[in-house]
Amino acid sequence: MSEILNHPHAESIVFPKDLPWANNYEGGNLLVAQASKFDCGGIAVSVCLSHKIGDGCSVLSFLNDWASVTCDNTTTTLVPSPRFVRDSIFSPQYYGPLIAPQIESNVSECVQKRFIYPTAKLDALRAKVILASVHYGLRNSRLHEKRENTI
Repeated sequence: MSEILNHPHAESIVFPKDLPWANNYEGGNLLVAQASKFDCGGIAVSVCLSHKIGDGCSVLSFLNDWASVTCDNTTTTLVPSPRFVRDSIFSPQYYGPLIAPQIESNVSECVQKRFIYPTAKLDALRAKVILASVHYGLRNSRLHEKRENTI
């Protein structure tokens, strides 16, 4: 992990060129997910979702549902599958094929930023949130409850 964080061109290590998430405008992938496991025991999940099938809210829902399905927790109820019923409510209309315009991106104009937060700062922020949630009578999250049980 430290090799990646200290590398001057970390993006080229984490996202090498010519792989599924690269800018592929000729029938590119609609969804690409990658799970990385580090020697220290940590994991990272990255997801790239095409705007042809969803937006930021969609990918967040996808990740939350994916996590709940793969979770070991037996009390978690499965999320029902979506039902696409538009055609039964509205008369179908033909809009033609779903073709995205072929736009080449200029990588030199793209902005990439990386934020690295020290563990101590994240723990302090987590403690503030927990104190505020107790103060306002909010229930602790499952993540916090699981974290407490593993410590």
